[in-house]
Amino acid sequence: MKVLTKTYLFGLAVLILASCKSIDSSGDLKEKLIGKWKLDSVSIPDMKFEKAGVTEVYDFKNSTDFTREWEDDDVGGTLTGKYIFYRNPKRSSATIAFISNFQISENDTIRIDIPNLDIIELNDTRLHVLEPTKFINVKGKQSIVFNKHCIYKRVE
Repeated sequence: MKVLTKTYLFGLAVLILASCKSIDSSGDLKEKLIGKWKLDSVSIPDMKFEKAGVTEVYDFKNSTDFTREWEDDDVGGTLTGKYIFYRNPKRSSATIAFISNFQISENDTIRIDIPNLDIIELNDTRLHVLEPTKFINVKGKQSIVFNKHCIYKRVE
């Protein structure tokens, strides 16, 4: 059963990657992205922006390696791994896909998921991304569809 599940998941991953085309690793997009980016502001469900209440810094070290440091009050951490750019012809923006390294805690292997980010705007000082859609449940009402926008500022 495990072999069948692994084979199915591998086939699904190949199918997803085959439906997208990779952006040239030497392209302008990756070159602009390399460096440290600190979360500055985020959108809220009524589409207004407010200053970020958490600390989050992405460090794109080169064209494939990243570090993500985050802190929210007394909880935080550091993740490392690889990233890839993909451009799906059915989408209007490039997507950054993250593959974080496994973390070992005592006898457990922990895999931290980082959401893919769609790039809305990227220039020398500003990175505007869109996180995956979330559905906010409101008791007695229809769920709110929320597309969170995040603005990062270059810090290095």
